[in-house]
Amino acid sequence: MAWWNPLSWMRSARTASPSPSLTRRAFSRGSIHGRYDNAQFTDENQRQWWMADILSAKAANSFQVRRTLRMRSRYEVANNPYLYGICNSNADDLIDTGPTLQVTTSDTGYNRQIERAFAEWAAEVNLVDKLRTIKLARTVDGEGFLVLKTVEDLYSSVKLYPCDIEADQVTAPAPAKLDLLWVDGLTLHPITGEPVSYQVLEHHPGDLFFRDLNPVKVHTIKKRFVLHWYPKFRPGQVRGIPVFSSALDLFGELRAYRKAVLQKAQIAANLTAILKTEAPPDPTGQDTPTPFSTAPIDRGTFIQLPGGNDFEQFETGEPSTTYGMFQEKCLAEACRPLSYPLNRALGTSQNFNFSSAKLDHIDYRNGLKVERADCERRVLNPLFGAWFEEAVMVPGLLPKRATLETTPHEWHWPGFPSLDPAVDADADIARINAGLQTWQQFWASRGYDYREVLEQQAREKAEIDKLGLVFGEPLKKSETETVEEAVAA
Repeated sequence: MAWWNPLSWMRSARTASPSPSLTRRAFSRGSIHGRYDNAQFTDENQRQWWMADILSAKAANSFQVRRTLRMRSRYEVANNPYLYGICNSNADDLIDTGPTLQVTTSDTGYNRQIERAFAEWAAEVNLVDKLRTIKLARTVDGEGFLVLKTVEDLYSSVKLYPCDIEADQVTAPAPAKLDLLWVDGLTLHPITGEPVSYQVLEHHPGDLFFRDLNPVKVHTIKKRFVLHWYPKFRPGQVRGIPVFSSALDLFGELRAYRKAVLQKAQIAANLTAILKTEAPPDPTGQDTPTPFSTAPIDRGTFIQLPGGNDFEQFETGEPSTTYGMFQEKCLAEACRPLSYPLNRALGTSQNFNFSSAKLDHIDYRNGLKVERADCERRVLNPLFGAWFEEAVMVPGLLPKRATLETTPHEWHWPGFPSLDPAVDADADIARINAGLQTWQQFWASRGYDYREVLEQQAREKAEIDKLGLVFGEPLKKSETETVEEAVAA
């Protein structure tokens, strides 16, 4: 089999004896043979692209890079109210009141027993709070970790406990092999490239006190006991970086511009008037005022100026319009890594119409759905598997002969608030009547178990009929009664 040789065309070009000018242009040193403008090296673009590299995802997200980005991201979140509010609101939108386990076998009793046992355990370990914490860590630090441990002090029969740790603890303080240093705290499978174990420090490296006075005490934990959630952007990436890495300078500039505007306004407010003169300087210096000297002005006084002098009020020039425009443009650019709506980032929708705000929320909520699905794959399903593995060993907690393989399940997340309730209700009714949506799908999208809802509706209907209650609009009721009377006659 003959392989293509990239130098063969150069040999043929030499034998063809092209013109000297063409040869010099085609084989000039450092040139790129292509028709892409951005692939050329010119005096204009070399400063723009001088930091571009060919590093892999592991090398680009090295220990030093990730640590620096984490520190700066945490600092900016702690000092910028916009970024702090965005991160918190985004975590609230994603997690809300927490996902609900829905077992989907045909045996209702089997399903309810497993769902009830998991819900009781999740409430004791405060699972919703854990999910919200690692979601914030995923945004601010770039990755969130839950380490599954056994805690005998739990009231639940299942002693599994998910401990949330910061990304700083997952590291290799003294790597025995080069590959441990290369990926920092992870041992990768030689073929798949996926982690097979994690090295976790017993104490956070930034702690002020260590119980055993050993800040580098490390434990090697298998992958099945570590839930690692991070946004994967490149093939081969195994560690995450903060979501707002590309926008941290924008939030810093927003704060810096606000301080500059405030400082200018304060200086302008302290100046009442300016005294100018067109007279030539006095050679003796006796009548020449000292530059930048100040003098108090009494209220309600009349000032008589000497010849050649002019007295005018200082114009403050408040940059209120410019500041507002800069704030919106800068914040809109900074929120793009999270697809966060600008009106929510600003905390007001006074400058937005309803249609544009609704379209922005559609894009944002689609991103939340994708992130929820990622949370199910990386966190919830492995966590449920670990819980099930211990729960089956507790007598009477789960149904007999229950296995994880024969227990299909789903996760129902709380629904998003309706942006237009009347329009959304009409759309839901139309889809259900047309057979395009089932009641199970309808209530699952709102975070409810359709069986519990239908059973509750049946109980309420039976109680309403028993008490003889009638609900509805009076006009419609009278029209219905008239029609019924006419039919009976």
